Amino acid sequence: MPDALLPLEIIRLAAYECQKRDAFNLAITCRGMFDLLVPMLWEVIDQPEAILRLIPGVKVDRIKFETIGTCKIITQLKVYDNSLYRDWTRYWFYARHVKYLTAVRWEWVGYKIRVKCNIQGWNVIFRKLKEGVLLPNLRTLDFILRCNPYIEALPFLAWFTLFLSPSIQELSIEHKKLPVDEFPVSPAVLFIASLAESLSDKEKISLSPYYSFPTETTLSSLCPSGYQERHYWFTHLPKLTSLRALSIEDTGFSKGIVEGLFVLGHLPYLESLKIRLDLDQTIKETTFSPDTLFPSLRLLTLIYMNYRVFRYIWGLRSMVSKLTTVSLEFDDGERCDTEALANIVLSLTECSPCVSHLYISGSFPGREQKELEVALGLISRLSLRSLTVKLTGCKEVKKIYFPSQEPTFSALRYLELENPIQEPNLRVISKIFPNLMFFKVLYDDLNSEYWEESTYESNSQTARQPIKIDVKVLSSSSSSKAVVHPPEGVARKKVDNITR
Repeated sequence: MPDALLPLEIIRLAAYECQKRDAFNLAITCRGMFDLLVPMLWEVIDQPEAILRLIPGVKVDRIKFETIGTCKIITQLKVYDNSLYRDWTRYWFYARHVKYLTAVRWEWVGYKIRVKCNIQGWNVIFRKLKEGVLLPNLRTLDFILRCNPYIEALPFLAWFTLFLSPSIQELSIEHKKLPVDEFPVSPAVLFIASLAESLSDKEKISLSPYYSFPTETTLSSLCPSGYQERHYWFTHLPKLTSLRALSIEDTGFSKGIVEGLFVLGHLPYLESLKIRLDLDQTIKETTFSPDTLFPSLRLLTLIYMNYRVFRYIWGLRSMVSKLTTVSLEFDDGERCDTEALANIVLSLTECSPCVSHLYISGSFPGREQKELEVALGLISRLSLRSLTVKLTGCKEVKKIYFPSQEPTFSALRYLELENPIQEPNLRVISKIFPNLMFFKVLYDDLNSEYWEESTYESNSQTARQPIKIDVKVLSSSSSSKAVVHPPEGVARKKVDNITR
């Protein structure tokens, strides 16, 4: 029997389930409802204008952009000098509740990608920031611009730095390189430079000029009025030493990865790190000297990488020795042959003995069934509890055959395959993974012939326990995913339940 809920818990649960506008209407019915629901309603903010419009004296304009068949609205916020001397009580009342924020939003407007909110009066806000951060209890900040928006260099940096707070525990920086010649520095470089400034004298290293703050001369050329306020803020960012999760997809960081990783290694609570590593970089063959770097790192995700980058990262023992979860996504143009995979598994075994969850995505040049067999054979050396494999080069595999000895994954509970097997053989799978409980398969396209009853070999009783199967299909003619389940008779024998 489920635990009984208190009336206040029931109200909060109802507010979570209804539309946000209805929840706001519920909050203003009485003082009790207001005090109960306001912290919940303001905990997650997915657009910055929701909180910025509470600045005293701010003027909010809505600008329409009409094209054939569409009408988009951009918010324009005008902040005046007298806002500094007004009463900010209303703003601080709501700002204290914000814990999750998306720093900037964009969309297609007038045949261009534009930021959905623009600010006139940045200098006023930067002067206010000298008194303290705008969101003192912020926990998660997402700065994500996957497309190149139509935005000037300084507003771009301003949006990134505007809501930084020492209370942040999760930070995501994701954007493409902007085609702006005068762009002074990338957000990730600014972030690393700020962290480096906070290191003690014993920990500091001499960073290259690449990791430097924008100069007053640069800012004055881009912003003749008020550049001093911006320069002060860019060079005095809050120290984000409480970070537990960090994601960086910024070409600026990739170009200075050696020094960048050294600085990040001093974050005492960092548990999860995701970084994008571009292929055109030159990596110095240097390693970390202190064994105290990355003391809490347990989850590492590397994307758009090559084998050379992997070798460098796994040479940093202090960074990878305590990992429990690893995600490796090789670049599509990077051919990961059998020898490379063997070296990867060997590095994981020797340098990361605690890894129990692995995701690996790579292209195999042989495009033969034996490549998959070798891959599974090598990976079986790891004591994994969950495995996700995406081998984009493999052909259709009707049977997995191991000429010497079939590998077994005795510790594995969760297995996810993306396009490696077009006809999954549950008998073989359950034999290789005797304790498997969850099996997920994702296809780009599916023909009905792949799902004959013989595929499941219903007479086999290899599995030690019911296996939950989730099969998703992404059709080439449609972006929607469909779930396909095995025949009725087989499902009763082999499958505990089908995820829909």
